[in-house]
Amino acid sequence: MSFLFCLFFAIQTISTEGEIFLLLNGDSDPITFSSYRLTNPDRIVLEADSSFLESAEAVGDMVKEVKKSVKNGSTRFIFYVEPETQYTILNRKNVIIVGFSRQIFVNNIEFEPLYSGFVDKQNQELLAKKREEEARLAEMKRIEEEKRLAEEKRLEEERLAKAKIEEEKRLAEERRLAEERRIAEEKRREENEKAMVAALLGNLETEEKRIAEEKRIAEEKRIAEEKRIAEEKRIAEEKRIAEEKRIAEEKRIAEEKRIAEEKRLAEEKRLAEERSKIEKKKAIATENGEVRSLKVVKAEKEKPLSETMAHLPVRKLERKGQLKNIFFRRFPEFSRITVEVDGDIDYQFREIIGGFVIDVNNFSKVPKRLLNIIDARAFKAEVTYIYPQKSDENRLKIYIKTKDGMAVRKSEEGKYINFDFFKPTLEE
Repeated sequence: MSFLFCLFFAIQTISTEGEIFLLLNGDSDPITFSSYRLTNPDRIVLEADSSFLESAEAVGDMVKEVKKSVKNGSTRFIFYVEPETQYTILNRKNVIIVGFSRQIFVNNIEFEPLYSGFVDKQNQELLAKKREEEARLAEMKRIEEEKRLAEEKRLEEERLAKAKIEEEKRLAEERRLAEERRIAEEKRREENEKAMVAALLGNLETEEKRIAEEKRIAEEKRIAEEKRIAEEKRIAEEKRIAEEKRIAEEKRIAEEKRIAEEKRLAEEKRLAEERSKIEKKKAIATENGEVRSLKVVKAEKEKPLSETMAHLPVRKLERKGQLKNIFFRRFPEFSRITVEVDGDIDYQFREIIGGFVIDVNNFSKVPKRLLNIIDARAFKAEVTYIYPQKSDENRLKIYIKTKDGMAVRKSEEGKYINFDFFKPTLEE
């Protein structure tokens, strides 16, 4: 019980070469969060409108100390880090993964492989603790078993001593009872022999009647079975005759259709020859020969595909997410970038030199109109430029240039994902 408590109430970490990733499990879906950087000392602040089970403790050499506080249903994590430590945040539903690195996160990091790593590590820790607990329980069980065997041995010795005395008494009593039973058995045998002679004479007649009755019942069953088999053969023969009649009828109908089709084709051929003769008479003579008069032939109606093809089951393909639009709005205290999506997508938010970048993964199509640069300098906002760029077939990078010291807050409203940029304030 103590191991499970520690596992699910401590921050789970995965360390790679030069990188540390932390897993935070919230109780709301989706989670609205914000993050920003503070100095003197260097620290990263993560605020989320959710409750978390994870406790606050140091998680590595780059993250020297972690403080956690809860206020009005909102949780704040403060990560005290080494100078120039970079960070990135991945989010899906009620899970947040925070990554720290001494270098700027350049490569794309996907949520699913990281989350699978946390699950594998948790399973390994559970398995190790389970094995330790099983070994401890086995040792306790062995000690208890030794005590139980010693006690059983002592009790067995006492029981054997008492049993020996009781056994001697029992044997004497059994010998007495055996003698009494022998005498009674001899008397009973004599009486049974007399009764058996009388019963045999009376039962002989009864047995003959029973055998005769069994023969009668067996004969009736045999006759009934022969009738059932004959009935089944009759029904099968009627079905066979009916099937032969049906097949003959189908052949007759098919033959009539074939003869009717041959007559129709012959009639069409005859009419075509007659029309050809009439048109030839109407032909216009020229120096180069005869010019046949043109005629308009009505095209036969083409059968739709549904009539010529067999019906196939329709399988609905799983739809990838689709990026519909990107909005920018200026509010009195913050600037908001809104991404409108249709379907499920993965995205990664991380800090870079001079601003931030949002890596949007797993989408099917991006309209070309959304790849234009958005210049927000005229708004005198926290955001100055928004530069969407498609990096490959299924990945879009949204580069966001901001003023120095900006913080970001993420929230979701149905198909809209909001990123708010603002100047942070920290209440200690």
